Amino acid sequence: MGHPYCCPLCKQPLIEETQHYTCGKCARQYRQFAGIPNFKPQEIYPGEERVLEDIAQKYDRMSFLELLEYADSRPEKNILPWELRRCLRFASKDRQSQQECLANYTRDTIARPGADQMHVTLKLLGYGRGQNNFRRCLDIGCGRGPWAVAAAAGYKEIFALDMDMSSLVLARKYCQEQGLTNIRFLSASSSALPFAENYFDLVNSQAVLEHVDNQPGTLREIQRVLAPGGYFTGDSVNTWNLFTPEPHVNIRLIGFLPKSWGHKLSLKLRDFPYDDLQPLTYVQLQKMLRDAFGSHYQIIPFVELPQKSLTQSVMKRLPTGFLNWFTHTHYILAGKQG
Repeated sequence: MGHPYCCPLCKQPLIEETQHYTCGKCARQYRQFAGIPNFKPQEIYPGEERVLEDIAQKYDRMSFLELLEYADSRPEKNILPWELRRCLRFASKDRQSQQECLANYTRDTIARPGADQMHVTLKLLGYGRGQNNFRRCLDIGCGRGPWAVAAAAGYKEIFALDMDMSSLVLARKYCQEQGLTNIRFLSASSSALPFAENYFDLVNSQAVLEHVDNQPGTLREIQRVLAPGGYFTGDSVNTWNLFTPEPHVNIRLIGFLPKSWGHKLSLKLRDFPYDDLQPLTYVQLQKMLRDAFGSHYQIIPFVELPQKSLTQSVMKRLPTGFLNWFTHTHYILAGKQG
């Protein structure tokens, strides 16, 4: 069975070779690391390919937990503040605590989040009365694979995409040890997907849209690769969130400040940047979805919170029009018509 990929730039079929894919039209080459193709236009941090080559060499000799421990110990990879702090916290633990942390990793970062994300997907499909018998699915911004792992039992073929290749290597190793054979991992930009038109029955992307550089391009690409009758399920953190702290920096009402002020406040209080996040307001999200999907979309202001609270009780009593503007997260269901 041949590979499904096309050149992410010129959209022409790729020729598969031993360690890379080559575009027959524009002659661009895309390397593979540990069996995962890398279609990104450039490294996401200096020295990424060197780190990937090192991890790929250890792929067959290490278990998932050993590979996880090694990959997360690489300081050049952990360029984001929360990743670096996690790396340093882990290194400061004694060996027994490290082993306990590793043992709990899959439960806390794969099993639980995967179940929560699949719950959202199924709830959204229920709004559109979508059939849950899709054959081919794409998960954009998959990280280390929670949604893909949760979806593996229900869908025949899953493609899991992320910009961070090292996360994909770990996800592939985990799936290999769990005997999950229907998930393919790849690295690519969400606004330049390496697939032909009408390829997927379902595209999922949760906790991702505020992180991508080209949000309109991402939504247009999702619409392009969806087959007629297919659905996109996703979410978008709301800029004007009245009810909860902003989930990335844990500061209330920061979205109401000018972006430069919010960035300075976040650096001061959290030692964490805010200027690289692009949360959307209801109006901005609505415009982007309309441009990509026409009228075939719904924005649903979800009121669920991680734990039941007075805030959640109040939100459930508020009119939808108010929540559209001020909820913490907008959930998205969009379809492609035949």
